Amino acid sequence: MADNRPTPATVVKLRLKIGEHEFDAEGPAELVRMHLDTWKRLAGLTESTDAVRSTAATAAIEGADPTLTKLFAVDAQRQTILLRIIPGGPRRNRDVALLLLYGYHQFLAAADEDSLPGVRLKALLAACDLHPTRIDRVMAPYLASRLVRKSGRHTHEVYALTAAGREYAAALARQLAHAL
Repeated sequence: MADNRPTPATVVKLRLKIGEHEFDAEGPAELVRMHLDTWKRLAGLTESTDAVRSTAATAAIEGADPTLTKLFAVDAQRQTILLRIIPGGPRRNRDVALLLLYGYHQFLAAADEDSLPGVRLKALLAACDLHPTRIDRVMAPYLASRLVRKSGRHTHEVYALTAAGREYAAALARQLAHAL
């Protein structure tokens, strides 16, 4: 039988830690390089990407639906988004997380990438005065109902809305915006 595993000469191991961001990969050099580029972009470690995102976010805010601009407070320079009103009830944490993903998608996401690292999503929740211990548990019901998709594991989790998730979040955002 043929052994399809890469030979030791073609395997690259790379482990980085920059501030709170960690990267760990092993595999073919081109694949590791691709993952490293994606990680740098998601962690906000590339200056040129930040400048492009800031300009795109400003344009998105200016052309956005007025109900969304009432609901979200967007800081394009710092790449942060907050909710002006926090929904109540037993689903509060997960609804806020879903709305933050939606706001991020609407205002801050680059054209080719609308995923948000779990660490960053947790920080945005904390900025809204919500402090869940584990973001994966907060998002579990939306993952099960396929409104959100997740990739990565542990500290490298990345979340993004599915098409159905965007529709659901848009309806929730409209409902909250009318309460303002």
